[in-house]
Amino acid sequence: MGRGVERLAKYYKGIGVKNVSVHLIEGSRHEFLNEAAHREEGLAAIAEFIKRISEPCRRLRRSAGVKYHKSYSAAHGSVNMPESIS
Repeated sequence: MGRGVERLAKYYKGIGVKNVSVHLIEGSRHEFLNEAAHREEGLAAIAEFIKRISEPCRRLRRSAGVKYHKSYSAAHGSVNMPESIS
């Protein structure tokens, strides 16, 4: 299971891609989000991946002093817009 995925990850690492990870869902195929038995694990893995890759961007924005409108955050959930855009 996942031999092609593992080969691709190895290739990416070999050409210098820094942030490469593999998450295989046991017993699942390529459409795991359409498989009731694997949907929750797949969504959790995707959410964790997005959180992990977006954290460096959040740190960079904070260190650059980008401020967010509280009213926009409250009205739109977790979506934040820099003041310079509004």
